[in-house]
Amino acid sequence: MKQTHHSWQRFWRERHHGVDAAAVMRRVGADGRLDARFLFLTLVSCTVAMLGLLLDSTPVVIGAMLMAPLLGPIAQMGIALARADAAMAARGAGTLIAGAGCALALSVLLAWAVPGDAPTREILARTQPGLLDLAVAIVSGLAGGYALVRTDISVFAGVAIATALMPPLAVCGYGIAHADAAIAGSAALLFLGNMVGIALGIAAASA
Repeated sequence: MKQTHHSWQRFWRERHHGVDAAAVMRRVGADGRLDARFLFLTLVSCTVAMLGLLLDSTPVVIGAMLMAPLLGPIAQMGIALARADAAMAARGAGTLIAGAGCALALSVLLAWAVPGDAPTREILARTQPGLLDLAVAIVSGLAGGYALVRTDISVFAGVAIATALMPPLAVCGYGIAHADAAIAGSAALLFLGNMVGIALGIAAASA
């Protein structure tokens, strides 16, 4: 048991060994920047997510998770939390708010285009947030933070799938469009919980 403890300590100390901190910060800054690329991918992923939710298609919803760029500003907020950098945190939060706002507005418009449809299973699956969802987000954030400093980008695909960000936003827009406060509120809570969990996990892994 003691040997395992020392092995874990050694792994945690060495996780930054050989890491180009400046390159990591440049990548974090680029991924968390509010620009045309970010807004385009946000709107496209929101459209795909809404179509997948309405079609009750899990593969389409997963595709939307992988397209969505929302992990970028959340990672920036997590790194900023670890570095106690208020300016960086504000930039990440601003990008995330702008992206989430655009996605929410678009999802409302898309949901209005198909009035009267009953909620699908994929929609209802995003309306039951719980502590386990928060746990998944935190643990996934730890993996994402470690991958970030080790430049292992492939891990972020798993983080994006494990911690849904765009689908809950789209479900929230669906709830607003159909005047269903329960659906909108639950989906918004799931999104916020996932966002906070990922940011905390990344902060802990990159500290």
